[in-house]
Amino acid sequence: MHNSRTVGVVGVGTMGGSFVEWLCGDGHPTVAYDIDEDRMSVAAETGAELASHPADLAAQAEVILLSLPGSAYVEAAMEGGDGVLAGLGDGDIVLDTGTSRIETDRYYRTCCRERGADLLDAPITWGGPGERVSMFVGGDAETVATVEPVLETVTAQYAHLGPLGAGQVAKAAHRLRQNNHAMVDAEIVEFMRHAGVDPAAVDELLKLGIHDGMIEQSYSGTDGWTRAHDESPAAPEVEDAISMHEGQDRPRMDVSHWAKDHAYAIEIGHATKAALPISSAAYQALLAAENYASALLERPLVFQDDAWYDRADPVAHYRRLNRPAEEWHRLEQATDD
Repeated sequence: MHNSRTVGVVGVGTMGGSFVEWLCGDGHPTVAYDIDEDRMSVAAETGAELASHPADLAAQAEVILLSLPGSAYVEAAMEGGDGVLAGLGDGDIVLDTGTSRIETDRYYRTCCRERGADLLDAPITWGGPGERVSMFVGGDAETVATVEPVLETVTAQYAHLGPLGAGQVAKAAHRLRQNNHAMVDAEIVEFMRHAGVDPAAVDELLKLGIHDGMIEQSYSGTDGWTRAHDESPAAPEVEDAISMHEGQDRPRMDVSHWAKDHAYAIEIGHATKAALPISSAAYQALLAAENYASALLERPLVFQDDAWYDRADPVAHYRRLNRPAEEWHRLEQATDD
């Protein structure tokens, strides 16, 4: 199949790299950019042309897929003399395929339209059926129709759910369900253990589908535990404790990068005055689990952190609440290993 529209992919990591593979395989002329040179090399081997910066990519492409892990990264890619906005032309279409704040997508849609272009929010998930991703699309119907060949290539299925922002709302709802479910599983696993019942046996009996990492958790690092034996960590200064993000207009307080999907969803709930008591409680458990992991690993967690899986490893938070002595022993063993 030959497709005449050139597609650019900004961010060719795990997901963006798949976009490049599918686009090239389906005959779309493809341009790629990433700050990681190794990822760029893989994209070139797959068949993509390489851009020197996001503006160069936007100047070559008619459809631009942003495959980035959050609003801060979208801002970094869009802004500046080398940013996507600097290279946009009349009729170009930007798709934000990551999970971003709705106000981020609204702001950049305005910027795009000032240049004769448009923007769709189009976050994705592997959570649906099929061998490719599912996509939640928000934005102008005519714009969606224009990029339909690209959407059909990079997704197993997609749905146009309404105006700009509808895609991010749907993705937020999906992530709330995933995370809330994971926190319930973590809680019941440790509830059973605390009462002397093997959760693995109950999981097998009822086919609950509890993640293996909750049943047999191991630690990839315990440097913080080891260091705490030798010295007491100092309390952080206020300037260090409050994470700030330098936005396109002014600095503002940031959210957890590791649990940012849930944080964005809670923000939408606040903005729409939707009551989210269960999701809010789950988010507090996620943050407690994140703080615990950061202390153990002696570093901040990052989005999709390989060392701390958000739908399994928070079980440690419940274990240390219920049976701290067992947790201490587990950490000692991990340190000895």
